[in-house]
Amino acid sequence: MALVPDAVAFQQRLESLPVRKCEAGETLLAAGTATGRLLILKSGAVEVVKDGVQLAEVSAPGAVFGELALLMDQPHTADVRATEQSEFHVADAQMLRTGDSTVSLYVAAILARAMSEPPSLTEAPAHRDRIAVVALALLVAGAAWLFTVEQARQMNAMDAAMWRDMAMSMNGMAPSWTPLDALLVFVMWSAMMAAMMVPGASPMIAAFATINRRRRERRALYVPTVVFLAGYLAVWAGFSALATLAQYLLQKAGLVSTMMQSASYGFSAALFLAAGLYQFSPLKQRCLNLCRSPDGFILSEWRDGAVGAVIMGVRHGLFCLGCCAALMLLLFAVAVMDLRWVAALTILVTAEKLLPGAKFWRAAIGLALIITGAAFAVLALQA
Repeated sequence: MALVPDAVAFQQRLESLPVRKCEAGETLLAAGTATGRLLILKSGAVEVVKDGVQLAEVSAPGAVFGELALLMDQPHTADVRATEQSEFHVADAQMLRTGDSTVSLYVAAILARAMSEPPSLTEAPAHRDRIAVVALALLVAGAAWLFTVEQARQMNAMDAAMWRDMAMSMNGMAPSWTPLDALLVFVMWSAMMAAMMVPGASPMIAAFATINRRRRERRALYVPTVVFLAGYLAVWAGFSALATLAQYLLQKAGLVSTMMQSASYGFSAALFLAAGLYQFSPLKQRCLNLCRSPDGFILSEWRDGAVGAVIMGVRHGLFCLGCCAALMLLLFAVAVMDLRWVAALTILVTAEKLLPGAKFWRAAIGLALIITGAAFAVLALQA
């Protein structure tokens, strides 16, 4: 039986609580202060503001504010400010400590719902925000996919001998890349990373766009979404530079062939097993949680101005790097430019970030990778 408060009993208890009335513009809970109370909205509307940035507008009766600070005995992390004449029921810590089960169960139900549902602090982006974000994501990812497909087509049309100057040849010669060869490989990796990672970052991009649209409507300082995206892509450009170096070294060691395909079952097995085990690590879980939760990232990482937006993009990119880098390295385990493999990894990364059931996807992907790694290990032993 669910431990939820009876609706009639709760309404009666709610009406017995003290009521606070406030005018538009009045701050009820201030960031950095510890009031020792929580507020339950009776009527009116409020905004949640952090560092001058409006994160949400709330007008639903029964909405609770200040519960986490109260339960954890910490200062409030954001301002709660009335946007019109409003009324609140007020409960304090003493009330919860002395066994007011009706209010306590209501707060517990609110927290349980918040943990079981996707975060919604920034609310669903407005229709125009969704259109703008989808258009931007399609533009960036679409262009990257077109480049990737063209590169794959060119590789399929070329004979392996034509790659002697940038890869180890069949007779064991060392690779002899020119600076132009390295640049082309770097561009190839950068395009693939943009194509694979931008779709999964769309919730955070949409949240950033929504907040800045609200600021623009209030004639406050705002930053174009593309600035945040530039910081995000800069992280994956850095990863692409390291991947380019890794490709050169792997070809030199004979682990990757002239056509950018794995040349060793043992090497492929090691990559799959490492990526599979990483899926169950605390670092993977933490990075995935931050990638999936725009609200948590915004509350802890928001910065104003264009430089701040770039830093936010970089930091979000770093969390996504911690989440997905091991999966991206699996391109070396099969074939770097195999479009079927690139598409499959894109689907896995996007599903893990966007679909409900993060724990299921993380475990299922990890288990599948470990099984695949074991299969490659068997092939290596038989070779």
